[in-house]
Order: sequence, then C-alpha cells, then structure tokens
Amino acid sequence: MQTRNMEKSENNHQFKIIFNYDIFDKYFSKLFPWYNAVYGATAGVAIIFAVIFWINDMIGLAIEILGGGILMIVVLYIAKKKVCKLTIERLKDTNGGREITGSCIFTKDYLIYQRDFEHEKKISYDSIQKFYDLKEVYFLSTKLYMSISKAQEQADHLGFIFIDKEHMTHEEREIFLALIREKMPQIRNGNR
Repeated sequence: MQTRNMEKSENNHQFKIIFNYDIFDKYFSKLFPWYNAVYGATAGVAIIFAVIFWINDMIGLAIEILGGGILMIVVLYIAKKKVCKLTIERLKDTNGGREITGSCIFTKDYLIYQRDFEHEKKISYDSIQKFYDLKEVYFLSTKLYMSISKAQEQADHLGFIFIDKEHMTHEEREIFLALIREKMPQIRNGNR
C-alpha cells in the first residue's frame, strides 16, 4: 500500500517529515518551553511593579516600569525571530536548502529518521520523550534534544522531529497515532 505520505512494507510505516522557517517560528515555544515562561514572567513582573508604583502615586515610575516590560517583550520576540532565521541559515549552509524534508520510518525495534531522503539515523523508541498533536504537524522530541539542546549543530539530527500531518489521510493519521501508542508507551503527551 502506498499513499502520497505513507508507505507500508513488511510492517514498516513511513511518514513525511518537514522542517522549515514557518514551522520553526510557529512552534518555537513547543521546542523551547522556557520561552513562554520568560515571556510571561517578564510581563507579569512589569505589570505587578507598575501597579504597586501606581498605587503609591509614583505614576512616572509605574509608566517607566511598564515601558521597560514592553521593551523587554519586544526584545524577546526579536531574539526569537533571529534564532529562527539563524537556524534556517545554518540549515542552508549545511544542507544546501532552507528546509529539511525526509521520512520517519517506524520499524519493529526503532524509528528511522531519514533526512532529505539520504542521511539516516536510528532512534530507539525509548529515547522519544514528548509528543504534540499540533494543527499542521505532529511533533516528537528526543532525549538528545532535552539533554544537549544548546549543541544542536553538533548533533547528527535535530533532536526533534516534525511529521507533516496536513497531507495525511484520516487513515494515515489513525495509523500514526496507533504506532505512537504502541511503540512509545513512555511518551508524555504535551497537549495535556
């Protein structure tokens, strides 16, 4: 059985992976959960201090604190965009393109991450730690990503995998989710 997004042969199921600027930018906070925490903490602290100073009739200082908080949020947003852009530029330098495509193959004993349909890496099912069912993609993160996220450029795979679900049929999605439940019972669902 072969469809445009999944192949099946000898109980191996293959799904299309995708990684590009739009995906990285859109799901940045899933890859780096600390980002939303810093964003929220910055806004929260700025608002709390602004209210405290406002109540104590220090309106000028309250406005300065609020302005500083807003500036900090803008700086965080710009830094996120810069990280996304630099990551994609690094992809262009190392892979010759601004997008990674390939496949994710479920075998009996391990997951094969095949980048650009050439470079292969076997990933044990035990090393997958988190799973998100997002609007356009499924997202898997590995222990490699969790432990050396700052050294991704030295890794032979990104430590996270985006599986393209927009082009999957309903049947393919059901098969994929069943494989996740069967092969990776240890996985934490990040959607909860």
